Amino acid sequence: MTGNLSMLHVRAVQLAQARGDVPEDGSGIDGVWTDEFPDYDQEQLWFVAMNADDESREYRVTEDYTTSIKPYRAHFWWNRDQVAPAAITNPHGGEGLAAPESFDRTVEDQLIASIEAVLDDLGFADFEAVILDV
Repeated sequence: MTGNLSMLHVRAVQLAQARGDVPEDGSGIDGVWTDEFPDYDQEQLWFVAMNADDESREYRVTEDYTTSIKPYRAHFWWNRDQVAPAAITNPHGGEGLAAPESFDRTVEDQLIASIEAVLDDLGFADFEAVILDV
């Protein structure tokens, strides 16, 4: 499980790169980067927030709800009305919560497949799919 959570973190970084949100000079993302992307086989969007700074930051989950994110972490939200994200990752692993019943995979595998589909759609060639073809 830790390996897939680390892979998920890498895929989130690659998504930021593919979206053009990572400075080309290698300076990194300032603050909290957020994005939405479609789920691979569900009719819903995922929301991701990633903190690239070395201190905790706050970000807005919904119009009425902000939360804190620790340094070098990513939060993945399936339902932003929930109290906690569906997965929390860092470069060394993280924690995934129970998947909704509609998923055929674990939360982290569902997320990886979803991001890999977006990367493929964007023509981002710097990755090799590991879950998408399952």
